[in-house]
Amino acid sequence: MTDSKLDETVIKRMREFIAENGVAAYPDFSKLKFEDLDDETKKDLREITKTPEFQRLKKVMNKRRANRFTYRINKRPAANGGGYRLQLVENGEEVGGGVFPLETTDKDAFQDAENTAIEWLNSRKNGGEE
Repeated sequence: MTDSKLDETVIKRMREFIAENGVAAYPDFSKLKFEDLDDETKKDLREITKTPEFQRLKKVMNKRRANRFTYRINKRPAANGGGYRLQLVENGEEVGGGVFPLETTDKDAFQDAENTAIEWLNSRKNGGEE
């Protein structure tokens, strides 16, 4: 499997796992438990950590972590309308977020939440306000 195909496969599996289980999303993988993954995904993750792309991503993640900006996306109960809840976190405190209901598909709701979070993170690249 080529590095780019491996990257796509692992990213797809991780997003599906996160969407299905409502665990912490990139860049905060603190709630993602390796032992909860299937064997094929574990193998893929071990391989991807050896790639130059992963090493670059790791540096970016460490830099963002140093700024202490992160986010969490958690699945909302169906009784509350389903979808996802986004929490924007700065220095360990929630500073914003939102609810992304199921308007079309589960994956679309997750992607909307993730896009919002990434926009927020990018607005804080230098540790400042927008």
